[in-house]
Amino acid sequence: MGVVACRLVMLDDAEGESEAPRVNGLSTALPICGMIGVIILRAFDTLQLSDMLTRACIFMPLFLRFLMAAHRMAVRPESRDSIYTLLSSAPLVSLGNYSFPLFVLHGPIGQLFYKKIVATRLFGGPLHIVCGHWFFFVYCAVTFVAAFIVQHTFLSSKVVKSMASATCDKLASLF
Repeated sequence: MGVVACRLVMLDDAEGESEAPRVNGLSTALPICGMIGVIILRAFDTLQLSDMLTRACIFMPLFLRFLMAAHRMAVRPESRDSIYTLLSSAPLVSLGNYSFPLFVLHGPIGQLFYKKIVATRLFGGPLHIVCGHWFFFVYCAVTFVAAFIVQHTFLSSKVVKSMASATCDKLASLF
């Protein structure tokens, strides 16, 4: 689905293709409302559908629709709405810089604190049980601090960037 959505957006204004759909505030607001509605309906057990079906048939199409509309707004300066303005705000853009290290680190750190067999050996049990549910905020803080350190010591390193570039060039030359 994601590949098709990317291809549809790439074809916007391409020669020989129909005109790109016009976007407005509802183009992003309706999919977001739909996603929130699905989450609420599932939380109250009103929508009784398996997680896999909900994700594949409802949530992902809505999310892709949102991403397509947001992308179209980003490339067309005449179409801006409040959601686009919010997503391009300085705090969210700076948080976006940490998205990759957060993605990579949240799993292993979560395993350390919450995986029953690991946490029991290290801490006497999963920390949300040992310490209480407030520990989730500690987990979030530890994950963000670890992501900050990785971003600024490793990922932003010029040595790492040059090594990655050289590796990509070598791999590209093979093909």
